[in-house]
This record gives sequence, C-alpha cells and structure tokens, in this order.
Amino acid sequence: MEPDQSGYLWDKTGAPDPELQRWEQLLGRFSREAPELAFPARESRAATRWYYWLAAAACLLLAGGVGLRVAWQPGPDWKVVTLSGTPLIDSRPIASHGRIGVGGLLETDKLSRAKLRLGLMGVVEIEPNTRVRLIATREGRHRIALQSGTLAARLWAPPRTLSVDTPSATAIDLGCAFIVQVDEKGSGLLHVTSGWVQFQLEDRQAIVPAGAVALTRPGVGPGTPFFEDGSSAFRSALERLDFGETGYRDTGALGVVLSHARSKDVLSLLSLFPRLPPSERGMLFDRASQFVPPPAGLTREDAIGGTNQPGMDAWWKKLGLGDAKNWLVNWRDVFR
Repeated sequence: MEPDQSGYLWDKTGAPDPELQRWEQLLGRFSREAPELAFPARESRAATRWYYWLAAAACLLLAGGVGLRVAWQPGPDWKVVTLSGTPLIDSRPIASHGRIGVGGLLETDKLSRAKLRLGLMGVVEIEPNTRVRLIATREGRHRIALQSGTLAARLWAPPRTLSVDTPSATAIDLGCAFIVQVDEKGSGLLHVTSGWVQFQLEDRQAIVPAGAVALTRPGVGPGTPFFEDGSSAFRSALERLDFGETGYRDTGALGVVLSHARSKDVLSLLSLFPRLPPSERGMLFDRASQFVPPPAGLTREDAIGGTNQPGMDAWWKKLGLGDAKNWLVNWRDVFR
C-alpha cells in the first residue's frame, strides 16, 4: 500500500513524494522573488468603487468630447456679433447678435463693425464699409466672399479650413491670422500677421508668410509677396513686373528689383523664379545667392531650368521664415 501523500500536498503532513519535493526545489526561487499578494475583501470593494468612478469619468469625457466637437464647427448659419453701430444681414439691421446663412450678405457702413464666429475655430472681424457673403459651410471647409472693404481673420484650426474669395484671388488659410482688403474696383491686398496664407487665382499663386503682403488685381491674380518696409523703388518695380503691360519681361523693372533688394527681400526673389522667363532667372539666382547661399546640390542651371524643386524648397527653408503655423501651439491667436 502506497503511503498517503495527500496531506503533504495540502498542509505538509503525511509522507512526502520525492517527485513533488524535486519540483518544490526547482520552483522555490520564484516563490522568493515574487512574494504572496493578498487582496482583502475590503480592498476589493474599494477597488470596485474606483472602477465605478473611472467609468463615470470616462463617460463625462466622452460626452464633453462630443459636445466640444459639435461646438467646434460652425453650424449651417453663423453667429454674428455687433461690435459697433448697426450692421445689416440681407438688408435687415441686427441688434447685438444675429445669424447669417449660406448666401446671406453681411454689410457694415462707416459707423458699424461686426464679428463672425466660426464655432470655436476662430473669428472674422468685419471692418466699416465692408460687404461679406457666406458662400459655403461644411465640416472642415468654409468659404466667404469679401466683395469690398476689410476683414481680419484669426483661426485656431487645421490648414485650409477657411477660404476668402475676393474679385481677383482667393486667400486660403494655412493656420494663421491675416487681413484682406478689397477696393471698389476689385483690387485687393493680403497682409499676413501670423503663419502663412496661400493666395491664388487658378494656377497663379503666392505663398505669403507672416509679416509679408501680396497685392492682387482683377483678371491677373496675386502678385509677388514682399515686405512693406522695403524701399518704394523696390515695391514699385515689383508692381510693374506683376501688373505692368510688359509683365515679367520688363528688364528695367527687374533691374530695379535686383539693385534695391535687401537680405529679407530674398522672399520676393525666390517667389519670382517660377514667374520670370528662364532667360532672366540667372540674374535672379546670382542676386539671391549674395544674401542667402543656395543649399548644396542646387546649381544655377537647376534654378534656371526649374529642374530641382526639392533644392528650391530647401533654399526657401534657409530664409528662416518658418513653416505653416502650428495651430495647436498658437491657439491663443483666437482670443486676441
């Protein structure tokens, strides 16, 4: 009859089994490294209560996230806030607040100002003597048209959220703050105060960084971006190139631009490369290189022929103008 080993298995009484003892020796070191854990019933109840609290908090966060998403985007009609005077929506005066729907026209006279709210994404301030129409609004893409006057947009949103049509070009935000002006003849001006804006008419475009300006003319589109503190001779010659009768073949205007350019005006020089005929790009390369040497790998022949776009992009980065604004970092612009 075999000895009773069941007691040894449970409480170390009875005759030990040699094989069981061998396994105890092999596994004993793990018992020393991992001490026994105890879970009293009272602690289990406390842990359960914590699970309830965590679940409740998760539900609140989910509900808050849904609410924030709803409030983030403007609805089918936008809120209008009166800043001064009596603005009009579709020829009807509004008091302190109003709403404008797609196709609606917001007007201010010389004594009134208003503000358009794009949900929580940003605001567009409408200056006196301005006409703005809401063209389209859908998630992630919103469009207004500035027929005349001045507006100032400040956005905390991903790039390309807002587009502003003018009679001669469209300003597309790249996560930024900017001002657009349009006169009664349809000519306009874009002034970027933070980030970058893409200003374009069909395939003619200007990428405008903070601190720079671009003009636009009906039937032509946007001109070359420039900094307003440049010399009047530089700005006038640049305007001749962009909008003059002979356009970018005006060698006299190009000579003035090159001779009056400063280090910061390399922004304008690089912007001119795709606009000038290849025969004029060599002088442009030479002058820009005096201020900001081109990156390794970009040759004069590449720039003239337009055969090395990555090299040209690297040259742009050497200007130190930054990339399109990080809207998550610069969210405070919305509240200024």
